[in-house]
Amino acid sequence: MTPSGLHADIAVPSLEAGKHVIVTKPMEVNLERADAMIEAAERNKRLLLVDFDMRYLKGAWQIRKAVADGLFGKLILLEGRLKWYRSQEYYSKSGWRGTWRYDGGGSLANQTIHLIDQLVWIGGEVECVEAARIGVFAHEIETEDLGVAIFRFRNGALGTVLGTTTFPKDAYAVVEVHGDKGGAIMDVNGQVRWFFRDESVTPPEIEPPFANSAENMVAAIKNGAPLVCDGREGRKSLELLTAIYKSAQTGKPVALA
Repeated sequence: MTPSGLHADIAVPSLEAGKHVIVTKPMEVNLERADAMIEAAERNKRLLLVDFDMRYLKGAWQIRKAVADGLFGKLILLEGRLKWYRSQEYYSKSGWRGTWRYDGGGSLANQTIHLIDQLVWIGGEVECVEAARIGVFAHEIETEDLGVAIFRFRNGALGTVLGTTTFPKDAYAVVEVHGDKGGAIMDVNGQVRWFFRDESVTPPEIEPPFANSAENMVAAIKNGAPLVCDGREGRKSLELLTAIYKSAQTGKPVALA
């Protein structure tokens, strides 16, 4: 529960000391520091869990299963859109928000990362960020208060992300997924609107295995339960975020490994 750029400084020594670790999102500000955390966990046979709380929403599990079961048909587009407001004071008084060193970015890294994680969790591996743009429009910060990107999944679907803290009020944050047979729109509280061409189709019934990351960690320690988002899973959203920033900064497409 520290600034993102301090996660590895605390997590790595803790893992080396034989402790399990839960870390908030994003797991770190760059891939090198994230990899150091993953390697420390694996080397010491300790658990490293990244707390993306949307992964414990029933709606998220339903959408993910609907995709896996083919209820949406061929996937076409996955979107993450966040339009929120943050004051200049929010950035100025923190001493770390809106900085590359400690926040790892701005509106994409701090707020929209939840939606980016959902997109890679639901849509699978991303092949390439085709274009991106970031900028500062309403604050005095070194990172971005608005970012947009378009990318391509390995399954052929397109993905888009929009995240900004320049909207007059907190308006919405949603994940949208659709294919040629159906789709869904989910907000950050897990409320889902479903859309199917065949009106006889119903959403899948599934419950998340845990209520939150703490419950997940307890079950993993006591019973060997799998982590919903371990270090390697948590790295995926950071990898996509890193590619988005690189594309925005170079003006060129960026392929993911």
